[in-house]
Amino acid sequence: ARDRGGPPRVLPAVRTTAELAASLRCATADGRLNHSVDTCAALRLPEQDLPIGPYTLGVWLGDGTSDDPEMADYVAEEGRGADEAALRTLGVLEAKHIPVGYQRASESQRRALLAGLMDTDGTVTTTGNLQFTVTSRRLAEDVRELVAGLGYRCSVTTERVEGRREDTSVAYTLDFTTGDDVFRLDRKRLLHKERYAAHAHRERPRYVVDVRPVPSAPVRCVEVDNADHLYLAGRSMVPTHNSTLGLDFARSCSIKHQMTSAVFSLEMSKSEIVMRLLSAEAKIRLADMRAGRMSDDDWTRMARRMSEISEAPLFIDDSPNLTLMEIRAKARRLKQRHDLKLVILDYLQLMTSGRKVESRQQEVSEFSRQIKLLAKEIEVPVVAISQLNRGPEQRTDKRPMLSDLRESGCLVAGTRLLRADTGAEVSLGELLASGERGVRLWSLDERMRMVPREMTSAFPSGVKEVFRLRMTSGREVQATANHPFLTMDGWCRLADLQPGDRLATPLRVPEPLDPVPMDPDRIVMLAHLIGDGSFVRRQPLRYASTDEENLAAVAHAAKSFGITAVRDDYAAARCTTLRLPAPYHLTHGRRNPIAAWLDELGLFGARSHEKFVPAPVFALPDEQVALFLQHLWATDGSVSWDGRAGMGRIYYASTSRRLVDDVSRLLLRFGVLSRLKRVRKVGYRDGWHLHVTGSEHQRVFVQLVGVHGARGVAAGQLAERLGTIAANTNLDTVPKAVWGEVRTLLAEPRMTHRDFAAAMGSRFCGSAMWKHSPSRSRLARAAAVLHDADLEMLATNDVFWDEIAEIESLGEQPVYDATVPGTHNFIADGIAAHNSIEQDADMVILLHRPDAFERDDPRAGEADLILAKHRNGPTNTITVAHQLHYSRFTDLAHG
Repeated sequence: ARDRGGPPRVLPAVRTTAELAASLRCATADGRLNHSVDTCAALRLPEQDLPIGPYTLGVWLGDGTSDDPEMADYVAEEGRGADEAALRTLGVLEAKHIPVGYQRASESQRRALLAGLMDTDGTVTTTGNLQFTVTSRRLAEDVRELVAGLGYRCSVTTERVEGRREDTSVAYTLDFTTGDDVFRLDRKRLLHKERYAAHAHRERPRYVVDVRPVPSAPVRCVEVDNADHLYLAGRSMVPTHNSTLGLDFARSCSIKHQMTSAVFSLEMSKSEIVMRLLSAEAKIRLADMRAGRMSDDDWTRMARRMSEISEAPLFIDDSPNLTLMEIRAKARRLKQRHDLKLVILDYLQLMTSGRKVESRQQEVSEFSRQIKLLAKEIEVPVVAISQLNRGPEQRTDKRPMLSDLRESGCLVAGTRLLRADTGAEVSLGELLASGERGVRLWSLDERMRMVPREMTSAFPSGVKEVFRLRMTSGREVQATANHPFLTMDGWCRLADLQPGDRLATPLRVPEPLDPVPMDPDRIVMLAHLIGDGSFVRRQPLRYASTDEENLAAVAHAAKSFGITAVRDDYAAARCTTLRLPAPYHLTHGRRNPIAAWLDELGLFGARSHEKFVPAPVFALPDEQVALFLQHLWATDGSVSWDGRAGMGRIYYASTSRRLVDDVSRLLLRFGVLSRLKRVRKVGYRDGWHLHVTGSEHQRVFVQLVGVHGARGVAAGQLAERLGTIAANTNLDTVPKAVWGEVRTLLAEPRMTHRDFAAAMGSRFCGSAMWKHSPSRSRLARAAAVLHDADLEMLATNDVFWDEIAEIESLGEQPVYDATVPGTHNFIADGIAAHNSIEQDADMVILLHRPDAFERDDPRAGEADLILAKHRNGPTNTITVAHQLHYSRFTDLAHG
C-alpha cells in the first residue's frame, strides 16, 4: 500500500485501554473510528454428555412445542426428550436459559442448539439477515453468547410490547448475518439461502466506539495457557491480554534443592511450564521470551541457567484427561525409581473420574480423599491446586477464606448436628466454641443406612447469603445457595432445588453408641416438669395436673430427691398443684435438689416457650426414651379417635419450637414419623403441634411408646381401632423418578408392563402406575421381580424422602461448615447435608494479592500466603513479593 501512495497497512497488535482512549478516532476530516476487533472463530470445545438433545432443548426454549412434522422428526432422531425431570435437573423450568454445559459443548452440539432455537423463533429478513426474538432478557443474553461463540457478529435491539408482566413487556431481537446453515427446517433454510445470495454481505469488524473511565472497582488478573497470550473476555468474545503465575514449589524442590518433584498439569502444556521455569530462574521477562525480544544479556543468562534446569530432577506430565488412578500409578513408579519428594496437581477442578457420579461435589470430595490417601501411601507431600469461588470479591477486604474453595457450602451457627455417641444434637457454633474434635455424627453411607462417622473439623466460612429450606414435615435448615442436599438424583445444590423436590431425611435413628441409663424416677420427674412444671427463677417449684395418676407419679418421683410433695387443690380451676419444697432450709448456699439438678441440665429458669429436651435424655437406651415420652405425652399430648374422619389423632402441643423438634427426633428412635404445624392465635404466643400421622406410625407409637395416666386408656382404645385399619402406604414413598430406573430394567428382559404388574401381584392400570410415587412395599416387590439390589436398597434404607415446601432468603449471615471423611455428609437439623471438601488436606494455603483488586494499593507488589489450616501446627500469614513478569514469587527484601 505504501508503494502505491496509500496509507501504510497497520498490522494487528495488542493495545491497552489507555492507548485505545488516546487514539480512539483517526486524525482525519471525518474523524472515523480508528480501532476494530476481529470477530473470533467458533470456539473449539469437546463433546459433552448432555441430558437433553441440544436441538430438542433449543425447540423447547424457543416455543416449547414441535408441532411441525419435520421438526418433530429431528427431535425424535435425538432420542433424548425434554421430559419434566430432565428440564428440572437443568434448572430451566422456572426461568428459560441456556445451561452452561450447553454453552460449552462442542461446535456441532451448539449449532444443533441454535438450529432448534431458530427453527421455532428465528426469522429471515428481506436482506438475508437472521433474527431471533424473545421476551426473556436472560434467554436473549444466552442466545447472544451462543451466536458469538459460533463466530458470528451479533447485535441486539429492544422494543416495548404488551406482556402479562413487566418482565415480559420488552422484546429482544438478536440480529446476525452468516451464509452458514443455521436452520434445519427446509422452508426456512431455503429462504435464508435465497435472500442471503441476493444481497452482498461482508464480514464487518467490531469497532471500538468509546473508552471512558469508570469508578474504581475490584479487578482480577487472568491466566491462560496460550502462546499468543490472549483469551476471550465477556459474552461478546472480545480477545484480551492476560497475566501469569509461576510454579515456585517445584522450582525450589528440584532446581534449588535437587529433590525429585512431579508436576501433573491438566491446564498448561509442558513447553509452557518450561518457559515459565526459564523465565523465573534466568530472570527474563516472560513476554520478551514469547515475543522473541530477548537481548544478548538475556541469552547469556538463559544459557547459564539452562543446564541447571535440564539436569534438575523435575518430571512434567501434561497428558490430557488424567485420572487419579493414572496419577497414582505414575507417582508410585517415580517414588520407586527416583525417590520422589513432591507431587503437584494443577488443578483440582479440571480432574475427572471418568465414570458417572451423583454430583460434581461428590466427585471432588472423592478426589480430595484419594489425594490424601496417595500422599499417605507414597509418603510424599501432594500439593493440589484449586480454584476459589467468587466469595472474596463480595467481601470488603477481598481476602480469601477456607469457604472460598469451590464445591464448598455453608450452614449457620445454630445448625444442629446429630451426634452418634450421645444421641444428642450439637450446634456448629457450640462445636467451634468448645474446640471439640473427633465428634462422632450420624451419617448416611452409600446404601443410605445410618452409620457413625467422625467429624474431623468445624470451621467458619465468612458471611454469605443464607436461605431457609422448609420441608412439609416442618423441618427447617438454613444454608447457603451452594450447599448440597441429597435428592433421588444425587447431591444437589440448594440453588438448584425448588418446592416440590424431595430430600433425604432420617426415617429412623439408631440407639446412641454409648447409651447412658438414668434413674427411672428422674426420667419421670423430668418429663412431667418439662410438660406441666414451673421452674422459673425466684418462684417455688410447682407441678400442675388434673390427672391423679400423673400427680401420683410426680409425688413418687420426688421422694428420690428426698422431697415430699405438698398438694394444693384448686376446685375453681379444676386443677391440683404439687409444690416441691426442699427437704432442708435453703441457707449457706444450699439449693433445692430438684432446682440444682435442673440447673445442671440447663433447664432451670426456662419458661414454657424456652423449654427443651436436655442432652442426657438423648443418651438414654430406647426403653428409657419410651418411658420419657410416655410421661411427656401424659402432660401436653393428645391421643384420640376421630369418628367422623375415621382415623386416629395423636399430637403433642407446646409453645416451644425447640421442644417439639426434640420430641420429633426422639420419635425417630422408634421409626415414628411426625409433622410439625404452627398454630396461631391472636393475642397469644404461636403454638406448635407435632402430629403423628398415618395408621402405621400411630400403631408403632401406641405399641412401643404409649402414654401414661388417663390418656393411656385412650391410647389403648386407639390401638384396638388401628388394628382393624389397613395402613396407608402413601405416606412413606420413594420419589417417582425411581420408575425411570424400573422401566430401564424392564427393557432388558423385555417384560411388558402388564406382565410386570402381574408378577408384582398388582392390578394393571396402564401408564397411571408411573405417575405416582411408589410405596416402599411396592418398590420392594418390584426389586424382587427384577432382582435388582439398588431398588431393594431404596425400599429398605433408613431414608424418608421429605418434600420441600418453601425456600426463602434470610439475607447475609456468618456461616460455618464441617468435614466428615468417608461418607462426606451429616444430619443437619434433621436433613442429610453434604460436608465441605477441602478439609481432607493437612494444610491449606490461600494466595492473596491486594493489588489484584486495587492497582494503587499501598501494598502493590506484595502477596500474602495465608496458612488457613495446619493440622499439626499454627496458622499464620506469610508476606512475599510477586514478580509476575518473571513468573515467580520471592522473599521480601530485608534491611
